[in-house]
Amino acid sequence: MKKKNIKIGLGLAGIGLAIVGWFFSNTDQISWLQDLISPHVTVFKENVHKIQTTSNILKADDGGFKAIAKILTDQIDQAKKPQIITITTKKWGWGAGTDDFKPIQGPNYEFDVLLHTGQILSMTVWNLEQKVADYFQGTIYLWSSIIFWIGIFISIFSILRGD
Repeated sequence: MKKKNIKIGLGLAGIGLAIVGWFFSNTDQISWLQDLISPHVTVFKENVHKIQTTSNILKADDGGFKAIAKILTDQIDQAKKPQIITITTKKWGWGAGTDDFKPIQGPNYEFDVLLHTGQILSMTVWNLEQKVADYFQGTIYLWSSIIFWIGIFISIFSILRGD
């Protein structure tokens, strides 16, 4: 009887983990869950309005700074990626253009980026919100997949485990 209870408990725990993993993989569709497990995304979304103000300066301790800095750093064509100190919005708006030689339309942001070397770069980012969402979603998807598959394996183990 005790072994059977352990088997049922493992099976239920596995199913529970699989469900949690599925929910985590869909946080972009479930806003309250996104607020719970990745509040930095919510803070970034709130600060999108802040960066849409011309001449607004984002610093390292501002919400969303790290994600935007990562996206901007990835665009800098240098072997050693510099550290970004501040990001100043020059202008933003909707338009059409090219990004990596692909036609694109949507929101674009022009920033002045102050590097740790004192150099100021002018940079343009297309579809910033989508790029930041992709940045955060990659980590969330990885963890949700791990949790989901651990749950599936636990459930299978409990089914195949002999009495």
